[in-house]
Parts: sequence; structure tokens; C-alpha cells
Amino acid sequence: MKRWNEWNEKVKSCCSKRWGTGVAILGVTFGLIALGLFAPPFQELGWKGWFSLAVIIVLLFGLVHEVGPTHVQFATALGVLVVFQCVDSEGALAGFSNQGISTITVLFIVAAAITRTNSLVLLCPFFTSAHRKNSLRSVLAKLCIPLGAASMFLNSTPIYVSVLPVLSKIVKTTGIAPSKIMMPVSISLILGGTLSLIGNMNNLLVASLAVDDGGLVDRDGQPLQFGYFGISKVGSIYFAVGLVYVWLLAPIEGMLPSRHGAQLATKNVRLYLLFLKVTSRAKMTIGCSVKDLERGVSTTDRLVELHRGDEVLVAPGQDTVILEGDTLVFHGQLETLINIYKGDGGLYPVGIEEELVDSARLNCSLYEVAVSCNSTLLLGKAIRETCFPGHFKGVVLAVTSHKGTDLGIEKLGDHVIEGGETLLIEARPSFYRQFATDQNFSTVHPLEGVSPPIDDWLHITAGLIILAAVVAIPPTGIVSIWVTAIGGSMLLVATGCISLQDAYSAVDISLVLTISFSFGVGAAVQQSGVGLAIANSMVICLSPLGPIGIIAAIYICVGLLTEVITNAGAVALFFPIVSSILKDGSVVGLNSYAACYALMLAGSASFITPIGHQLNLMAHAAGGYKYSDWLRFGLPLQILLGIVGVPGCFFFYQG
Repeated sequence: MKRWNEWNEKVKSCCSKRWGTGVAILGVTFGLIALGLFAPPFQELGWKGWFSLAVIIVLLFGLVHEVGPTHVQFATALGVLVVFQCVDSEGALAGFSNQGISTITVLFIVAAAITRTNSLVLLCPFFTSAHRKNSLRSVLAKLCIPLGAASMFLNSTPIYVSVLPVLSKIVKTTGIAPSKIMMPVSISLILGGTLSLIGNMNNLLVASLAVDDGGLVDRDGQPLQFGYFGISKVGSIYFAVGLVYVWLLAPIEGMLPSRHGAQLATKNVRLYLLFLKVTSRAKMTIGCSVKDLERGVSTTDRLVELHRGDEVLVAPGQDTVILEGDTLVFHGQLETLINIYKGDGGLYPVGIEEELVDSARLNCSLYEVAVSCNSTLLLGKAIRETCFPGHFKGVVLAVTSHKGTDLGIEKLGDHVIEGGETLLIEARPSFYRQFATDQNFSTVHPLEGVSPPIDDWLHITAGLIILAAVVAIPPTGIVSIWVTAIGGSMLLVATGCISLQDAYSAVDISLVLTISFSFGVGAAVQQSGVGLAIANSMVICLSPLGPIGIIAAIYICVGLLTEVITNAGAVALFFPIVSSILKDGSVVGLNSYAACYALMLAGSASFITPIGHQLNLMAHAAGGYKYSDWLRFGLPLQILLGIVGVPGCFFFYQG
């Protein structure tokens, strides 16, 4: 009886939380019955088609409710479709041999290399200089235009990650609410990606799907070929209209309320003392005041000491200027200190010579280690007396107490290590392999993707030249973007702009797998006849409106779908439907390029919810937004861009 009551309570709880899902499932069920009874294209659908449709509907519900990792859900759906023979092996594995996906994978490495050289962070102050004297609209113009243009050549996600510290400084300096900056910048980056073929991942995805589909041809019967700036005709208007909307309406409180990001609780949070030496290469730090250095960080994170020769400045004044040779002692949370560490490649660990670490630091990473109470090499010894550089091949950057209490201010080398204390270490990748189970450490935790920046002018120049070659050569027709991306990534590794380890970690494997598996699911949609049935239904309903009606339907359906699942998933699921419409030929005057470019634009049009795009999620956290803010500001933008994009695709790609 007790178990029955517990089970009954669980069922009631689930029903109360998921009643909306139940209603939706019921509605979908009745909708499918109606399709089978009254829609002629679906009346001819076989059992494999209906089964594939059911699997895709279950997949969509799973993605909306985030029942598991996206790539796992797509893999599970594809596995079920393969087992029931709704898709053949060639279609299921099509994504793993697709040139577009491999291009996206390699471009992750290119973007990571440019990010590690801090090129974008160095360029941003040029566009945001004197921002303290300017209005919010002036700040938005200086940020959104250059960053949007930059996303024409680089993926928008690494750009946004790179400039977040700059945005935080601007917010801190001007007193502008973060909500007035974070969302507008993320929107401008997404819009900027519609200016070129590689600007958004969706563009490459659609292009690769269309090229691989041998049945799609242009007006002259030739296979489709997407130029580097082929989308620019409609993309430039799309970008301009979106920027004007952001520039005019973001300052209006009723459209985008002033909100501040959530403050991190400092209770029971581990606080570090970080020691960094200002070398001659610290070009972004030398000459800065303490006030400039502390901009964009919370009040709990601060510069507590400055060592200058034999002089020690405790709590240095805000106007104190940082000089070469100074040692900076920061106190704060790990996330803030990592941003300081990555912000200037000329800030070196204390206790090592500048000329000895230039080449060695390329392959270094950060590790959090907890000192074991049974350590024989570390316990009770000052850091300068330990064998970190010799035995562990690493350097101590920061120290803290395992109880989270502040340490007394002292020189790093004089600090005596205690059992249970946590240290932040810069070391080679082999450190984890060699010392993860060492008796001197109770835990060794590698910090993924945290490496010292390689931002000397030689690497910055090399990185920018290689990037320029990667994006400038394909439009000439000499070689494809796939070739230049592979060559560029190899050169970036060879020139030391990025290490092999960081190149491996730069690739978002889960995203690549999601796209690859979604290709297989899309193949099932096509092979099972579902795509053709939906396409025929759309043609029957919208044929009176002509080609522009079909383009509008593509844009609306994909635009809504991308608000609740990933952009890549929405595009991959809907492409077979677009392909079926184009191959059918019943819609006279529908240009293949117009339909594909509409699909590209719709895949990027994700402004209504924070879950539709990676940038939205990051902006949502940084700006302290509510879900209603996205609906209030994003819905009119979505409608406006649709009004611009649909006719643009139709009229610009008539011939």
C-alpha cells in the first residue's frame, strides 16, 4: 500500500508539472489522425513514414524539454530509425562524410587560435574608445557594427566569448545596465553571420546539404554552387534592418528593461590569491591604472597588493599606474582570476624568467590541485623551497585555503603550504597524466580550455594574416573554403598561434555529432516519404500564393522550430522538405537559391527565446534577463526580419 501511494504521488507530481506536454501530445495525436483521414499526401504514406514521423515528434518533445544531451537524443532517434529500416546505411552515415561538417570542425580551430592571440580584445578598444562620453546609442553603434562585421569571417560564438570581458568593462565604466548591452551585441553577431557563407554554421550546413543533393539544380539545370558572398545580397539588408532596430529600440525601457546580472554569492566560494608579474610584453597592462585594471570585476575581486621592487603597496590607490616589473596580487573567485590571467599574455607567473617561458608556455594549461595531508614533498614547506619547477614541471600561480578564508598578505614564494590547501598551477599537459594519482595531491583537476594567451605582436600578425587568407581566397574560386580552412588551421598550429592540445579541445564534439546525426534523421525524413508528404501538403495549401508563399512558409516554420531546438537540428530536419518541394517542380517560378537562402536566414532567426542559440544563452546569463524580455524585444524583430528576408530572397534570386 505504501509503494502504491508513493507511485501515485509521483504520477500526480509528473502530471502537474507536465500537463502542458500531455495536452500537446494529445493535440499532435488528433492532428496526425486528421492528416491520415483528410490530407491526400498522407493517405499514401506507408508504415515507415508514419513511424518516422512519430520518432521525429518524440525527438522534438525531448529536445524542447531537454531530457538529455542534444547529440544523444539525435543519436537515439537515428538508431531507432536504422533498426526499423526507415533509412539505409548510406543515408544514416551521410553526415560523417559531409564536407560542410568537416569545414565547420576545422573552423572551430581557426576561431580558437584567433581568440587565443587576443586579437579581438585588442581591436575592440579601438572601436569603443571614449565610450564614457557617449550615449547608449553611440556605444551600441561602436560595438554592434564592427562585431557584426567580424562575424562575417568568424563564428559568432568565440567572438562573443572573447569580447565578454570588454563588454563587462564598458558596463562597469559607464554604469549602463548589462541588459542594454549583452542582448543587442549577441543579436548583431547573429545577424552579421548572414553576410557570408561561413558567417553562421547554418549557412555552411544548408550549402553542403544542397550540393550533396544531386537532384537540386539552378535555372540552367546546373548543380547548385554557393559563392562565399552569395547570401550577401539579402544578408546585407537583413543585417542593416536588424541593426537599426537594435539601435533605435534597445535604449527604450519598455522594450528592453534595465536589468543587472545576477551577483554570485561569495559565501562558501573558494577565494584565491593570484600572483602575476608584469613583464615587458604586458602591453595591455603597462600604463593602466588600478581603476582600469579592476573594471568589469565584482567588488569581491580586487587588486590587494602591488609589489614594486622592495616596496609593497597594500590596497594600492585607484590612480596608481602599473609599471613593468611590478608584481600584482589579486584576490577573488576563480572565474574572475582566470579572465585576468587570459587577458594579457605578458602577465607571467612569479619566480620564472621571461626569456625561459616564451616558447614553453604555448602548450601549458591550468590545474587546480589539493595538497594531500600526507604529502612528503610539499607539506610545511615554503613554495620557494618546493620542487615544483623541477619535479612537477609546473609553476604555482595562486593559493587559497580549503576553508575559503582569506590568507595573510605575503610574497608567494614565502607562503608555507598546508594540508588540504588548494593551489592553482600552470603546467604542461603531461602534468595530469603523471601526477593525477600522486601521493602529494589528494585531487588534480584540469581546467578545460584555460591556457595562457599567446598575444605578442608576431603571433597576432601571423594569426590575422592567416585568417585573412582563409576568408579571402575562396571567393576568387581558386580553392574552396574547406581547403583554406584546413591549410589555415595547419599554419596556425605551425606558427604557434594555438597548440595541438588546444586545437583538439577547440572542436565542439557534441555539436559536430549533433549535426552529423541530424543528417541521418533528415535522410530518414526523405527516404520514408515524410518529407514528400509534408512538401505536397504545403504546395496544395500555399500554391495560390506562388513562390513567395512557399518561401514564407519555409521561413516561418524553420524560424519557429529554431526557437525550441538547435539551429542545426531545425535546418537538418526541414531541408528534406525543401528539397522535395524543389524537386517536385509544381511551384512554378520557385528558385532553388531563393529557397535555400531563406532556409539559411530562418536558421539564424532565433531571437524570441534564450534557448534557440548559444549566444542567447550566454547573453541571458550575463545580462540578467527574464524570459519575457526575449519575447518583448525579439518577437517584433523576428517579424520585421521576416518581412524583409522573405521578399528579399524572392526578388534577389529570381534569375
